[in-house]
Amino acid sequence: MSSSFVAYRSAMSKILSTMEILETTFDHCDLETIVSVGQMSKYAAGKVLWYLRQRLHLLSKESFDGGDELTYILRACDAVVSRSTALHISDHLSVIAEAHET
Repeated sequence: MSSSFVAYRSAMSKILSTMEILETTFDHCDLETIVSVGQMSKYAAGKVLWYLRQRLHLLSKESFDGGDELTYILRACDAVVSRSTALHISDHLSVIAEAHET
């Protein structure tokens, strides 16, 4: 292994070991980068799954009793949420939130 790869792997291990740093880092990454980090090791994959579940919970808490309920429904139906549908739901929730503020 090259020394730059070893240094990169060491830096990623430090980031992945602190959940707050991990969450902040992933918040600034696109999905492709997050998936790439998850492919580094089983440990990294576990951290990526944790982050994605956290995001799902935050995004679905207005419509469901948390991400677990939505995950159960998606698994039971063997379904996925398309990107356009997710964006539509997000826009809809923003409009509802704005209406409650006025």
